[in-house]
Amino acid sequence: MKKWKKILSVLLAASMVTGLGACGQKGNGDPGKSNANAALAKQYVYRMEAFDFSGIQKKGDDTYVQRVSSDGERVYLISQSYDYSGNSSESGPIYRLLSMKMDGTDARVCEIQTVLKDGASDAAGGGSESAGNEPGEGTAAESTAAEDGASVGAEEGAADAVAEEEPDYGSSVYENISLGNFLIDKNMIWGTKNHYFEDYSDPENYVSKNDNYICAWDMDGNMLWETQIQIGDENEWYNISNMAVKGNGKAVALITGNVTGFIDIDEEGTVSELKSADALEEILENLAGIAVAADGRWMISYYEDNWTDMYVVYYDVNRGQLGERYPLPASVANSIGGIVLDKDGDLVYSTNIGVFQYHLGDEDSTQIMSFVNSDFESSYLSAVCPVDDDHFIGIYSEYDEENYNSVVSGGIFTRVPPEEIPDKTVLVLGGIYVPSDLKKRVIDFNKTSTTHRIVLKDYSTYNTYDDYNAGSTQLNNDIIAGNMPDILVLDSSSMKLDSYISKGLLADIGELISKDEELSGKEFIDNVFEACRVNGKLYEIIPSFSVYTFVGKKSLVGEPEEWTMDEAEACLEKMPEGATLFSEMTRSSFLQTAMQICGSDFIDVSTGKCNFNSPEFIALMEFAKELPAELGEDYYTDDWYMLYESQYRENRTLLSNCSIYDIANMVYMINGNFGEEVSFVGFPGGNGAVINTDISYALSSKSADLDAAWDFMRYYLTDEYQEALEWAIPVNKNCFEAKAQKATKRPTYTDENGKEVESEYNWWINDEMITLDPLTEQQVQEIKDYIYSVDKRSYYNVDVSNIISEEMEAFYQGQKSAEEVAGIIQSRAQLFVNENR
Repeated sequence: MKKWKKILSVLLAASMVTGLGACGQKGNGDPGKSNANAALAKQYVYRMEAFDFSGIQKKGDDTYVQRVSSDGERVYLISQSYDYSGNSSESGPIYRLLSMKMDGTDARVCEIQTVLKDGASDAAGGGSESAGNEPGEGTAAESTAAEDGASVGAEEGAADAVAEEEPDYGSSVYENISLGNFLIDKNMIWGTKNHYFEDYSDPENYVSKNDNYICAWDMDGNMLWETQIQIGDENEWYNISNMAVKGNGKAVALITGNVTGFIDIDEEGTVSELKSADALEEILENLAGIAVAADGRWMISYYEDNWTDMYVVYYDVNRGQLGERYPLPASVANSIGGIVLDKDGDLVYSTNIGVFQYHLGDEDSTQIMSFVNSDFESSYLSAVCPVDDDHFIGIYSEYDEENYNSVVSGGIFTRVPPEEIPDKTVLVLGGIYVPSDLKKRVIDFNKTSTTHRIVLKDYSTYNTYDDYNAGSTQLNNDIIAGNMPDILVLDSSSMKLDSYISKGLLADIGELISKDEELSGKEFIDNVFEACRVNGKLYEIIPSFSVYTFVGKKSLVGEPEEWTMDEAEACLEKMPEGATLFSEMTRSSFLQTAMQICGSDFIDVSTGKCNFNSPEFIALMEFAKELPAELGEDYYTDDWYMLYESQYRENRTLLSNCSIYDIANMVYMINGNFGEEVSFVGFPGGNGAVINTDISYALSSKSADLDAAWDFMRYYLTDEYQEALEWAIPVNKNCFEAKAQKATKRPTYTDENGKEVESEYNWWINDEMITLDPLTEQQVQEIKDYIYSVDKRSYYNVDVSNIISEEMEAFYQGQKSAEEVAGIIQSRAQLFVNENR
């Protein structure tokens, strides 16, 4: 471990200039004493020393990692690259092996051949005596050591991806060679090869082949042999699903498909007969993944028949024995892609939060690394290779925006002891869902601030198979118990916001805006803030919004400011026979929509008073009863989509639901769906339009440092953020007006030369593409006026909606009258609201 201590000391010294290790001015008071959350920022912290991957990827290539492994002395990484530039003569993916010491030095790169070259042997014809060369020895694809971790590309003369003398068939032939299931054992690489060939140049003599092979390479990428795997007759369908080293120079491969079993392969390519896998028959039907433990056993993950619950089981390949099975918690099963095992047989996996370890039989996993605490900007590790208790190798993909491709990044991650991390004032940012752009801002803040750190608490990790709302429940419990995050990402459908307000837990955002020297001078869209105020106060930071409403042809519905369900049905009676009020609406979807738009009419957020025994709600109940319980299997016919496209133009449906999040995009609704002037009439039953606050935030009135929390979150109301919004309406009025004016112009895009080019609004109707004119100045003004007129916020409470669903069945079945059921809903809903205020 001496080399690790040396590496760690270098990393720590280098990091002192970063936000993670900065020791500048303290925040408000002594954070080590006054901030109870200070220890949270010191948990699960790792630093990464990046590997140099330039040798396995060229600029412009899409590159991915297929395999990462380590023997304790060296790291082995096999990559797969695609060249989409059109400048390469290669006809398929290029595979490369990167070998380096554990610290990234002594890097060697070679290209892995995809075809057998002269001098090597087809194992089916007798095999090969060669067991491969030591790394660095001269071969056709010579590896070159790089100084201090800088890897180099494969030499010229490396193997081509396809045979050199392949005939030119022209465009009527498709051929693809792909490699996979790589294993590295001592001085040899094992793997599988699929060769797909299709020749349709002669319609009378169509040729199609799909051949599978098991192959071996030396450590310089030279193919030693390949053995074609042929099982049963030509009608059998099967795959080589996984491979593992058995020891004694042998490997075993799992065959799945309509033929299942195992085959053994020795180091010369000799393949055994197919062996039965009867013990795994049911497991393989729902196979999720396979990993090889240190003792050679396979750990197999699979789903139950419900495709929800996941289990893992050990299988002794040599003895054909199936071990005990273990259920995986939802937090683990929902996160693992491919299984990775550490030396103790524990599962190691990555989520969008960090890296976790799970010991079979435990109730939940243990976090190893936090991305945010480690100032690590990627949101996922595509490959994790455990090294020891304090180190692991992590690989991830990054998107190259200049070349529009995926590139490989990663390195060695080293744990940082908590005592080596300086104290700062810590703010907790929590929610059931934390957007990726917010995570990035947190990391950027943490890197630069010398006084504060923000840590994340993602409550979705509490969700289970049995309770997908467990995260919401835990968050609500924490808040009521006095453990509210300093910054709260709001989810209005599951959070008891009115309860938090009544208990004085939320800071007054309106007051913070009025005291802000910059923001107090901005003009915001008043009706949005007004709709979200409670008892005259604004408790949320609302960066953007959309308006949810219903639209109909002006020639049919007129221009009503408000209308009732009876008036809507009267309008429907004037339409052709068979016309419907809404498109594809069922009983449940109708009531969910009704509660989203009219929920605040039946539950007063300020007072908590319910009004479900009103004539308006009973009218909704009566209409819901006329709708189908479900659409039925025969609904989606062959011409369904064509009929769906033209339903409004042909007067088969009166109203379309509409989410206004971008004025320019409304051209598709008005000039596309309807093809004539429309009225924004809203949901029948009053002023049936609502404001959706797409995402909003609250601040704790009990925050460890409210000023610092506001200083971080106020960004979402600044011009910098508001002007950049694309898929929502900014709350800054000037930004909104400027964006609206663009809706009268044709869309544009930037071409490869950086020039702005005008394009068209295209729409499909009855299998015909038509070009739409941009919105007129008058249309844009009508939409703006409508947005400014909406003064009601959407309200949806999942618990109240469940009460409605449960009680409505008695009405649907004719067991109780509408008035009786409305009375029961009123009583239960009022009791629930009272208990949760």
